[in-house]
Amino acid sequence: MKKSSGIDGMEKLIESFPDEYRHWHIFSRIISFGFDWEYAPEKSFEEIPCICMVLSDRDERLKIKLLLTNVHGNVNFSIANGFCGGISVTDGSDCGFESENRFRLTGIEQDCDFDVFCENISVELI
Repeated sequence: MKKSSGIDGMEKLIESFPDEYRHWHIFSRIISFGFDWEYAPEKSFEEIPCICMVLSDRDERLKIKLLLTNVHGNVNFSIANGFCGGISVTDGSDCGFESENRFRLTGIEQDCDFDVFCENISVELI
């Protein structure tokens, strides 16, 4: 999480977390997951795809809300086990990625086949 400075709200989130919670894989429980379209006047009045997720640690002591905008990719869950080992977030802006592909989120475990690119991420503690 410390290398995620391009994410809106990240600095405030990191300041409020103990050191052991400053890793994306800690938030392995998916509390809610939603997909929607957001109106974007700055993008020629298009509607852009968005994902909103609430994640928590296994004990649900801390919960975070992620909003991913202008997403594309694949999301699949194996509901037989219902286990997600967490997510990994990579900022590709230093690698010359196009702005709409800036962030890549991937699932750590095989039960959560999560491979999504997005333009922006905002995060908040709930």
